[in-house]
Amino acid sequence: MAPLTLHPIETNGTVTACHVLDAQGHLVGSLKLIGQRWKFKAIGQDLGGALIPGGGPLTHRHNTVFDALDAVAVNAGLLGGGPDARLAGAGVSGCGHGGPRAETPSCS
Repeated sequence: MAPLTLHPIETNGTVTACHVLDAQGHLVGSLKLIGQRWKFKAIGQDLGGALIPGGGPLTHRHNTVFDALDAVAVNAGLLGGGPDARLAGAGVSGCGHGGPRAETPSCS
């Protein structure tokens, strides 16, 4: 899968969620700020276009947790291979605090 892009959503001037799009611009999930961590929620679609929470091409990464909203860490954690991919990259699943803080996300 090609790199994912992050598209933050602001509520009252604070980023509280972020859409995750694939290289074709399709929504494959979202990151939600829960407490002080970002949790990935996979999203798929059925043949009729109805959304399937927890489904789609990244269903196996549903509920992956990140310490920061960082595009490099999110791509490593969601697209890395093997069962330990959830732990790949800085700021993923408690493996460090790499990347910018959630208040100033890196969403390229």
